[in-house]
Amino acid sequence: MKIETTIFRSKVARRIFTLFVCCALIPITALAVLSFRQVAQELKAQGHMRLQRAVKAVGMGIIERLVFLETELKNAELTLHTGAKDGATTLKDPAWKRFRGLAFVPQHGDPEGLYGTVSHTPFVSRNEWEQMRSGKTVVLVHSVRNNPPRVFMLRAAGSKNDPGKGFLLGEADPAYLFGVGNENTLPPMTELCVLDENNNIIVSSLPVPPPLGTRVGGKADGTTKRQFEWEQNGHRYLAAWWLAFLKSRFAAPNWTVVLSQSKSLVLAPMSYFKKIFPLVVLISFWVVLFLSIIQIRRNLVPLEQLKEGAQLLGQGLFDMRVTVTSKDEFQDLARAFNTMAGQLAKQFRTLKTRAEIDRAILSTLDTERIVETTLDRIPLLCRCDTVRIGVAGKKAQDAWRLYEKKPDSGQLIRTHIDMQPETAQKLLENRHCFTLPAREITPAYASLLAQPEAEVLLVLPIFVRKALCGVIVLGYSQRPGQNPDDASPVRDRIHKDMAEAPPLRDQIAVAFSNARLLDELEKLNWGALTALARTVDTKSPWTAGHSERVTKVALYIAGKLGLQKAELDRLRRAGLLHDIGKIGIPSAILDKPGKLTDEEYELIKTHPRLGERILQPIEAYADVIPIVAQHHEQFGGGGYPDGLAGEDICLGARILAVADVFDALASERPYRKGWDKKRVVDFIKKNAGDQFDPAIVRAFLKAPAKRKRKTPPPLPAVTPPAITPRTTAGMEQTP
Repeated sequence: MKIETTIFRSKVARRIFTLFVCCALIPITALAVLSFRQVAQELKAQGHMRLQRAVKAVGMGIIERLVFLETELKNAELTLHTGAKDGATTLKDPAWKRFRGLAFVPQHGDPEGLYGTVSHTPFVSRNEWEQMRSGKTVVLVHSVRNNPPRVFMLRAAGSKNDPGKGFLLGEADPAYLFGVGNENTLPPMTELCVLDENNNIIVSSLPVPPPLGTRVGGKADGTTKRQFEWEQNGHRYLAAWWLAFLKSRFAAPNWTVVLSQSKSLVLAPMSYFKKIFPLVVLISFWVVLFLSIIQIRRNLVPLEQLKEGAQLLGQGLFDMRVTVTSKDEFQDLARAFNTMAGQLAKQFRTLKTRAEIDRAILSTLDTERIVETTLDRIPLLCRCDTVRIGVAGKKAQDAWRLYEKKPDSGQLIRTHIDMQPETAQKLLENRHCFTLPAREITPAYASLLAQPEAEVLLVLPIFVRKALCGVIVLGYSQRPGQNPDDASPVRDRIHKDMAEAPPLRDQIAVAFSNARLLDELEKLNWGALTALARTVDTKSPWTAGHSERVTKVALYIAGKLGLQKAELDRLRRAGLLHDIGKIGIPSAILDKPGKLTDEEYELIKTHPRLGERILQPIEAYADVIPIVAQHHEQFGGGGYPDGLAGEDICLGARILAVADVFDALASERPYRKGWDKKRVVDFIKKNAGDQFDPAIVRAFLKAPAKRKRKTPPPLPAVTPPAITPRTTAGMEQTP
């Protein structure tokens, strides 16, 4: 049979072919497998039932032979008890060969052999003695290491001289008792295993029996289900068990009789079916293959074309079209597919442009960048000819800035305009959007809305928190634009843009709101930090404004060092918070007019650690903590709290150390007057390399000579007593 190669050319064709074939083969295969399993289960169930009946018969036979052995043992007892002269001859008769040996075991003394050989006399417990004295026969299983278990039968008896003072002991012959070996009485092709109450094997017809005892142990537990399977050396067996009750008659624990049969023998009738099953499947496969190729060949070409079209559509090629001339449902499907592709092309272009605009707008928090991005992207989404955006001022609501771009160069043009009350009222009355023909633009609107080259304007006010904060003005004329459909009438273009532009306007409003919110949060943050710094400084009237002045000097030094904005912000926060630990220092020590004691000085030195502990719970200030903790460390070592030196001290702390000492020495203190600027500068220059970082000192000295330190606010009217000034060499004692 000739098969066209185009049938298997594509994955779609192969999948359809595979599906078609499987739809026919799977039911056939499933039916065959189900039938096979059903027959196998039925054969298995029948095998179990046969084993169940057989194991009961075998178990009953073992009990019958035990009864017969008991009778023989009673006869031997009678012969021994009567003391007949021919007793010995009788006990040696061949009829006793069902026992391997017989012996009389006195209660005290050595056993007397009567027939055969009995070795390793088993131990007899007190309970077993009592059972024998009551007239019962006792059956014992005696195990010796590295030897098979031995079955003994015991019965109370006496000798001719001392009757009733011992017992007869007979060792049963396993071949006779269990029907294995030479006297095999088991059902054909079955294996026997007998277990004691502890699941130890008494006898087994298998060459390697231990695994059976292990597996049967969990099965023969008195449950109603007396069937199971087990495996040994790769061979599986069906098994059934039966419980032989010995306790009532033989004062012995019950035995579990297990009869097994090879599973392969039970399921032998299925072997022929296994041989013909692959042939049946193969014939079915070729029949289905022949029929499926005939039917599939009629449909694969249209499906292949539709599949390729869907792949191209998934790659974003919405302009492709599928051509099918099969004159059936596939042709209708191709026509609907082409219509869908055209609609998707328009929608995806709009969504992609809008997503790019949204991403560009929301990726920045700078108002002017938002406006510039919007001016660039609106022509890609809307069908307008010109775009203008007006933004309200942050302080004066009537002072607006108008943005537009030059058509030739794309340069951003900024124009300051005054918002007229009439224009603001018009925007407030039309919060969604409105159109305004050019002929209706009055002088009051001219500064914001007038676009001489436009015939009609589409105006979209921008509101943030119900307040007018901007406006987008789109201009339309009859000139063809960049987009293919811009040559359509102005009315149609405006109608389409009235659906496209408002969502964009709302995104711009969100961006404006985010920018303003960030600005407000930043102001709130710096305001809170400044308020906190003033709170710390006002703890002592002598240090009012100290943190703000230190911050100003530190930022000046950082600017000379060329630090970036993020580092400047971090230094600013650290400057405002560097003395926050002084909250924990008593005011009496901070304002003490005299020299500090050693204890007071040590307490003063704890304020960097206190500041560090205060700021630790605030995760946003984690980068500030090292500066606050180290601003009293000295470049040459000897500072506090950790005695760091050199570049082990963070850069911000080294900058803050110079600014802190500069303001502290130049300010009034209760124990001394403020130094003049020249003296302070000389002190800092003198201690460069020892107390201060030389590079920081050089940046500090770049301050213009005419720059003057702002005079701090006047101190309260407090006249300090005459005192001896504190030491200022290291500034450790300068609060």
